[in-house]
Amino acid sequence: MLSVKKLSMGQASTYYSKDNYYTKTVGELYGKGLENLGLKKEDLSHKTFINLLKATNPRTGELFTASKTKKSVPAFDLTFTAPKSLSVVLEAAVKYDKSLASTLENIHDKAVNSTLQMIEKEHIKTRVTKNKKTRVEHTGNMIASKFQHDTSRELDPLIHTHCVVMNFTKGNDGKYRTLDMSSLLKPGSPIVKNLGKYYRQVLKQELQKAGVEIRVTDQKENFFELKEVKKEVIDEFSKRRKQVKKEVEKLKKKYPNMSETQLYQTATTNSRNAKKDVDRDKVREDNLKAMSKYVNIEDMLSKVKQNVKIPTQNIDEKSLTKIIKKAETQITNKHHNTVDNVTDKVITLLPDNVNVDIETVREVVKISKELQKFKKEELKPLRTMHDVAKSQLKKTRFNASVLHKGNRLKKLNKTQKEEIRENVNSRTKSRAKTSDADKVTKRYFTKYARDSKETRGVYFRDS
Repeated sequence: MLSVKKLSMGQASTYYSKDNYYTKTVGELYGKGLENLGLKKEDLSHKTFINLLKATNPRTGELFTASKTKKSVPAFDLTFTAPKSLSVVLEAAVKYDKSLASTLENIHDKAVNSTLQMIEKEHIKTRVTKNKKTRVEHTGNMIASKFQHDTSRELDPLIHTHCVVMNFTKGNDGKYRTLDMSSLLKPGSPIVKNLGKYYRQVLKQELQKAGVEIRVTDQKENFFELKEVKKEVIDEFSKRRKQVKKEVEKLKKKYPNMSETQLYQTATTNSRNAKKDVDRDKVREDNLKAMSKYVNIEDMLSKVKQNVKIPTQNIDEKSLTKIIKKAETQITNKHHNTVDNVTDKVITLLPDNVNVDIETVREVVKISKELQKFKKEELKPLRTMHDVAKSQLKKTRFNASVLHKGNRLKKLNKTQKEEIRENVNSRTKSRAKTSDADKVTKRYFTKYARDSKETRGVYFRDS
């Protein structure tokens, strides 16, 4: 399903920021217009989002079009909503089968992107006036901010993606102008209807390609549900749909000549409750409890997944580091927080579809632990002259581990001796003012280093 509506500047800058509806969930940017501004899809932030709403270049502060007022239309909201059964399975899979959840989310996102690509190519246009004559020009470039959500206003499972299309596009002459979205905003627009149908068609094909079985509920309009999700479960989580239908019945009596499409659009707006800021984990637990009245959840997931091909994927270093940190926090006994134990814990936390061998994980855990140890040592205060000397040696590329604790002497080879002397001498001679640390280091070497005529070696004794 696809819906299109205008966003006022008041809604965009006040209402959404108040509820954090669009900015709470990390999203991404989309569109060919990003290249013109040197932006990437991962560059979306609250500041960038607000700048784009104001038709302002986030990098330079340049205005693309006339500055926005309270009456301006800064953007358009295109909302793609998946079938209820897909949302139900995803709600359960997030807890019980993360690889399946990831697969379903990616399929939905692929269908959204495919439809956005068509919209950008066929329906992104502007009006150009020259010599008092106005013509419509297809530009084929836009910038949209995508935000994926997984509940309805009534907190039922509902995976849907808001695509906030910014109200500007770059024309063939290089100038930016506002969009002409009249064909998509027209009540009961057949174009929007067909685009919604296209989204469902791509979604259906991708699900079938992945091995998910479906049952068609309306062949003509491409409406379908997942085969293994019972109708009773769908009805249980369709509170919002029931509200809209109830409002439609009221509107029919009041406006008998209004078309069905307009009735549903008006009913959707009229029956809309304020968005809620709630504990998502608590909502999921309540939804799963309600779901379990009608079906064995794990059995349902098993049937949905039985023919599904979960694509394997590599994990990036940043994601693996996050999982390592999580694994370490779960090992409460510090004596058990070893490389091997953390590695074992990380393997259990990795998604099923991640392609990585145990030895690679172990090496990353090992490096992570060494880095933590280094940072911890670095934070220790330099209390003694010996500590200061060792700190300075680290800065000179010399391995300070040669300075042993205790009162025994440590012999250094010729190369180490020359490197120490060179670094210390260059530091003291090349500066008009020498730092306290450098002075202490020089005094340390003067007092505790000596040449041995017998061995030609340099010796150090700990202070």
